[in-house]
Amino acid sequence: MTTRSLIPLGALTAVLLVLAVMFGGSGVASTERQTVQLLPELADRDQPITSVRVVTARHDLRLSKQGELWRVDEPFDGFEARIDFIDTLIDGLAELNEGEPKASDPRWHERLGLREPEPDPDNPPEASDPASVATRVVLRDASDRVLADVIVGVPTIGGRFGRFARRAGEDQTYLIPSPPRIAGDPQLYLPRPLFRIFPGRMRELEISHPDGDTLNIINTEQGTTAFRIRNVAAGTPIRATPTELGQLFTVLNNFNAFDIRAASERPIDPGEAIYSTYRTWDGLTVTATSSPKTENGSGWVGLAFEASDDASDEVVAEAADLNERLGAWRYRVRATEFGRIVRRFDEISGERPTPSLGPTTGPVPGP
Repeated sequence: MTTRSLIPLGALTAVLLVLAVMFGGSGVASTERQTVQLLPELADRDQPITSVRVVTARHDLRLSKQGELWRVDEPFDGFEARIDFIDTLIDGLAELNEGEPKASDPRWHERLGLREPEPDPDNPPEASDPASVATRVVLRDASDRVLADVIVGVPTIGGRFGRFARRAGEDQTYLIPSPPRIAGDPQLYLPRPLFRIFPGRMRELEISHPDGDTLNIINTEQGTTAFRIRNVAAGTPIRATPTELGQLFTVLNNFNAFDIRAASERPIDPGEAIYSTYRTWDGLTVTATSSPKTENGSGWVGLAFEASDDASDEVVAEAADLNERLGAWRYRVRATEFGRIVRRFDEISGERPTPSLGPTTGPVPGP
């Protein structure tokens, strides 16, 4: 038998094994259709849930409720989380009332994706490995009582019949018909975007590097994106178009980060920092303080917001709200956006390079 023929045979064997668990064949599960309440403590809770933990092969996500807010304790040092996303998770688990008992032999846990996940982001399992989908969810109330501790595994064939699950610490597996949406990626729990300021609202941007390099861009007409470089010596060639200059402001139109840490955990040396100051027509100032140290082009940024003396009450309130939510953190921004935040004058000045037509072949025609 060839290797090529072994591959579909192995896949067929896996399918048959899962079918055996689903429908009670091969003596691994009872042929009687019965259901049990999988998470009775969650259904009968009398206190609100205040702690959520989601563990996968890639992440160990921990959230806690503080007052009216949910926060991502791990890995984002307590940054604000999306309430709607957590409510969806909790409500989905609360509706997980019934499960159909299947295999009780722990040797099935591996195949059904029910082995307890152990986070190892540097060496995650292959997508085809059942361990890649195993997800453990732990919910606790204000008294630290465990209301749910369940491991959700692989879907049935085509996902038509639900997914397999088991209570953590127990061998018995269950088939749950309508599994909740459980996301283990911490980034999905962050607000998107973190904040937004429309480019047409921008009046000026000044980027100052510690070596004295300064780039100053202004908007010449309120409500538009007619950007140009300010205080440029006559005759200085500028290769950036107004559209390209405007792209430096779009970072604030959709500001996101893929990692967040408390400011105390990611200090930025003021003497080495790059300062990017954005000013709007209506009196809001946003100062991005960036570390010159990059990681694969991405970099860490701190944010501060201030309203001018003549700003409206609305802008004053906006600055206060943004400072309260975002001012005590550091944000790791992807390479493209970080490059725009710390752009240098010499990166947009100078003549545009002449496009190359490629090497010529054969004799060059004479006159």
